[in-house]
Amino acid sequence: MATTRDADALRKTTSLIDYLVELTDAANRNPVRDIESGAARAPEPVLWLDAFPDGITLDAEAEEVLLTMSPVPTAPPPPVPDELVGWVDPVQVRSFDGIEPRLRTSNDDPSGQRSREQSFGVWLPRWRQWAGQEPTRLERRAFYEQLEGVAKKIEQQDDQYEFVLAVGLVSWHEPGQEAIRRHLLTEQVVPRLDRTGTVTLTRIGGKRRMEDRQVFDAVPLYRAARGRAISADIVRADGSLLGQETADALASWLGLTLDSPYERWTTRPGVLPETPVFSVSPALLLRPRSKVQLAEAYRRIAEALRRPGAEVPVALTQIVVDTDREQRDEWLTRQGAASGDLLGNDPLFPLAANDEQSRVIDLLRTETGVVVQGPPGTGKTHTIANLISALLARGQRVLVTSQKDQALRVLRDKIPPELRTLCVLLAGGSKDAAVELEQGIDALSAAVASTDEGQLHKQVRALEEERDRLRAHSTVLNDRVRELRSVELVTHKSVVPKYDVEAYRGTLADIVREVRDHAAAHDWMPLLPSNPLVEDVPPLSAAEFGELRGLLAGRTPLRARRAEQNIPASDQLPTAADLDAALRAERDAEQNLTDSRLIRQLAELGPERLTELEFVAQHSWQITHKCGLTQQPLPEHRRWVERAVHDRLAGSNTGLWAQLFEVLGEPVRLEKALREQAIGVEVEFGEPITMQNLGVARGWLNTGRDLLGHLNAGGKVRRRLPSKQQRNAQELLDLARVDGAPPATAAQLEAALWRIEAEIAA
Repeated sequence: MATTRDADALRKTTSLIDYLVELTDAANRNPVRDIESGAARAPEPVLWLDAFPDGITLDAEAEEVLLTMSPVPTAPPPPVPDELVGWVDPVQVRSFDGIEPRLRTSNDDPSGQRSREQSFGVWLPRWRQWAGQEPTRLERRAFYEQLEGVAKKIEQQDDQYEFVLAVGLVSWHEPGQEAIRRHLLTEQVVPRLDRTGTVTLTRIGGKRRMEDRQVFDAVPLYRAARGRAISADIVRADGSLLGQETADALASWLGLTLDSPYERWTTRPGVLPETPVFSVSPALLLRPRSKVQLAEAYRRIAEALRRPGAEVPVALTQIVVDTDREQRDEWLTRQGAASGDLLGNDPLFPLAANDEQSRVIDLLRTETGVVVQGPPGTGKTHTIANLISALLARGQRVLVTSQKDQALRVLRDKIPPELRTLCVLLAGGSKDAAVELEQGIDALSAAVASTDEGQLHKQVRALEEERDRLRAHSTVLNDRVRELRSVELVTHKSVVPKYDVEAYRGTLADIVREVRDHAAAHDWMPLLPSNPLVEDVPPLSAAEFGELRGLLAGRTPLRARRAEQNIPASDQLPTAADLDAALRAERDAEQNLTDSRLIRQLAELGPERLTELEFVAQHSWQITHKCGLTQQPLPEHRRWVERAVHDRLAGSNTGLWAQLFEVLGEPVRLEKALREQAIGVEVEFGEPITMQNLGVARGWLNTGRDLLGHLNAGGKVRRRLPSKQQRNAQELLDLARVDGAPPATAAQLEAALWRIEAEIAA
């Protein structure tokens, strides 16, 4: 039941629509009545059909495509023969509309002059043919460039401009009155530019419009009501806009609505006459879009709001009325709209969402409308795709509108393929748009018809279980990650408390950092200088050594404890030479041996066990020496056996040998695949695959696989206009030869790829 608040909301909303009507009517006042006046909103360009270049015409009877035109290439003049260079003016050669080229003469060389005259006589007819064709070629090129510019402008600004085919020209300039040169009937035409540069003009059925008001509104002799029936018939007619029937209907309409005699001409007047003249005079016009239809739409909305029992349009009312959520929900419930949170507690978003995008979704849980603004690339389309997917998953229907067709296509491509079949695209009125609409409806019908509801519920349950399992696994992994990261933050006490309670403590990173900082101070004892002049005696005297001992013992508590240590007798200490030899042996062992399991095991053995192993090693060497094996090195291709035994005993390069063991059967697999894929096929490469170009060969393999997928999907290897996949794999196609020819089929390309894979694996 309508309330006073409802009536007030309707009144204010209707006032808003009335204001929009007045605004659009104001924009439609003072229409352009002379299309060649050069006014700000006058059409530009105006392409008169009777001024089209030779050989270019519109297909008057076409149901869709009116004209197709490809780019017009430039054509240079025929090249001047070598013997005529310097004897013909190059400026005259390049000028098709100037003086015809002439041959310069010379009396100094009669025989050469005769030869030049003969050559000039052969060349000049070719030049004349070129000069005769060049004006038409330039005219066609200029016309194509106009169509190309129109197509680009419509593609970029189709919300601001329109391209129309216009017929029924009225030409009239009564003294003291505004000049009239404008068509009565127009039909929308869509220009499209493909990647080859071809421009196609397609008519859109049902888009005819009588523009008599724009022509005669300011004319006192105009009687619009008399011609309404004929005007409606003209707009609804299916015949060609360029047909004689349309021209006769327009002439009849003009005779009824204009209280002034007019003349009917077959050509358009060059100078505007003082009495009305009607001519068909068709033309293509690029012009700013008219606001007439928009104003009519606003009027119909205002009329609907004034009808008894009209409901409050919630979305519009929010613009002019301050409403709360309770009031909006009441209006929507009364109108049968779905209430509550349509997304649910756990919406199914197929795409990732950042904080800002999630905030938009959260607002939609409680608000009936949300305005989202942002520059390109900020995720508006991404958010809408998530929202559509979540609503479809909840069984809702969604209508998306856009000012431009391209935005709808981009949005559709964002939606996952599994849901894309549920989307029907209605864009424009061209043939392609009609095909897209038909395909969308067919796909939706097929999806509905082939759906088994019981099976669908089983799939839903299975997917929900899989989703829950993955979420649980994700929780476990996140907990594990947090646990591992928490270890990094644990603070440890000093790991050497008996040495220094303040040293080597903190987090693991702090301890490692301190070890590295003090590594130099705790390094190995430096080697003695290898100088034979240095005496093998301590550098300090007995008195100096005693003094040093006293100083060290008294400086710190730690040093003081060192004084209590038992120092061996001098005869028990190694000599300087023995100490130097021991240090050098230790350093050599450190440099020559790697830290391996075998070395650690040997280090843990006692002296007796090491002596026993040394005896066994010497005995083994004697046996191999007697057999002569030490004098017979393995052949080059068998040296890997020696390296393998050495690495196994030393426990080194284990990762490399493990990797080789994993691919042990790979050569056999590749050899078998080559036999199966290339039976009777010979594959060669212009550049052999070696260790130096393995990276390049892997690049051939990747681009070749992309091209193979393109061929398996129905593509072809083309000499002209190759696909992106073919361009990327062109180096492979240039080098590979299958049975002596470049691979041109999927089977040939697959044989070449198997060969590359085998070479890389080898």
